[in-house]
Amino acid sequence: MTAHRGRARAALALAVAVSSAGLIAITASPAETATSGSAVSVALVEWKLVPGQITVRAGRVTFVVRNDGTMAHEFVILRSDRHHHSLTVKGGKAVETGRLGEIPKIPSGTAKRITLKVPRGRYVMLCNMLGHYQAGQYASLRAR
Repeated sequence: MTAHRGRARAALALAVAVSSAGLIAITASPAETATSGSAVSVALVEWKLVPGQITVRAGRVTFVVRNDGTMAHEFVILRSDRHHHSLTVKGGKAVETGRLGEIPKIPSGTAKRITLKVPRGRYVMLCNMLGHYQAGQYASLRAR
């Protein structure tokens, strides 16, 4: 299990570096699908939200959210059939219709976790601090 965690951390670090450079879109293969009751790593940096997986099995999922940025961020997960970059925005924030859960404030350099019952469906994970969603701090998630 330790070797698996090391590979997962290395893959996440590579994904953060590459996506920060804007070179690829993050996708997940079937091997990267989290199992029910598992933990999903999420990295927050200025204007990116990088999940370790984008597909999970429906059920209890723990999101371990790390703020690797220089400012405070938050983590919100919404159930939505809308594309992750086309949520309705009002007052500089995405409208949180379908909110499943939230970690309100995650200071720079810290990590927090939230465990949620995630039914089958499509979700959007985002930082919804003023202007952060519009700047690109979001990702999609699917529960099967």
